Amino acid sequence: MAFGFVLCFDSFLYTFTILPIRLVLAFGKLLVNLFSPSAPPLPPSQKADIIRALLLVISIVLLSPLTDGSKIYHSIRGQDTIKLYVIFNALEVSYSTP
Repeated sequence: MAFGFVLCFDSFLYTFTILPIRLVLAFGKLLVNLFSPSAPPLPPSQKADIIRALLLVISIVLLSPLTDGSKIYHSIRGQDTIKLYVIFNALEVSYSTP
């Protein structure tokens, strides 16, 4: 579980710290390529950075107006599987304490 947490945390940090830096560098090289025909082409890694950032921005722009946090919270909280999970965790805690 700790490994999964570290992996997700690494992905989160990459998306909000490293990706913007790489995006700025890729756009800089893209602008150089647009104004200088003799410049080498954009590498695939920088194309992937631009596409990844565009995908992130487009998904935020499209999904932000469509989601309501309180409705999602109450929808998840009202599900029977979540209640069953909470009951099992409560039983596990009560049996593991001396």
